[in-house]
Amino acid sequence: VVGKGSSGYVRKAFRKSSNEVLALKVINVFEVEKRKQMMQEILMMCDARCDSLIRFHGAFYNEGAISVALEYMTAGSVADVLKLASRIPEPVLRIMAEQILQGIAWMHAHKQVHRDFKPCNLLLDHSGRVKITDFGVSAELENSAVKCTTFVGTFLYMSPERFGNEPYSFPSDIWSFGLSMLECATGEYPYQRKSGRNYWELMDTIVKEDPPTLVASPSHACSPLLAPFIARCLAKDPKRRATAPQLQDDPWLHAGGAGEGGACGAAE
Repeated sequence: VVGKGSSGYVRKAFRKSSNEVLALKVINVFEVEKRKQMMQEILMMCDARCDSLIRFHGAFYNEGAISVALEYMTAGSVADVLKLASRIPEPVLRIMAEQILQGIAWMHAHKQVHRDFKPCNLLLDHSGRVKITDFGVSAELENSAVKCTTFVGTFLYMSPERFGNEPYSFPSDIWSFGLSMLECATGEYPYQRKSGRNYWELMDTIVKEDPPTLVASPSHACSPLLAPFIARCLAKDPKRRATAPQLQDDPWLHAGGAGEGGACGAAE
């Protein structure tokens, strides 16, 4: 077993026909409606043709559980890396951001919202490639408004609009991406001093206070272009948040090593 969740687990599997190691995601699905939700996940992954999304290989149902065969990533998650390295160097973070945005842009272009975007759902292989996983709470949006009203996902990375009864859409993923990038850059969850409190206090902070920003810090270096990039992701008003294609054209992603220096940390 390589991972466990509230409703199932992930283990290594071996496909004899191709001599390939896979990740078998086993999810307990006893209710018909939940089984339909899982089938939506499977259909979405079948259609995915993007190098930044985990590949889907097949699925089967047996004794109250759906088993989904997925591409196996050999180096764990970004969350695992943060536990070991405390923060991710900016040149590496820039490459990761580019790959992740490719996946987000693909999903949004296909009218899909991930809704549970966070560091542990970003998987790595030993070549350094990062891919988005865990589409268990993703949903294809059929209506013309392209809005969601369901309340799912991990609240630590949820956008302000999701804590109310407001409809949410693609900008919600961008907020979660921005928080994840800020955590990678600084080595700590952006609401670190608030996250130890109860759910309601943290929710109140995310909804009512200004979003966290990247600020000067003596502990680690960063370029002056990184803070504006993250700020574009963390605009409080979802209408003012940058889209994935806009972020793909951001100067920080194309800066290379130019201007890197200084120091940065997170401010709430």
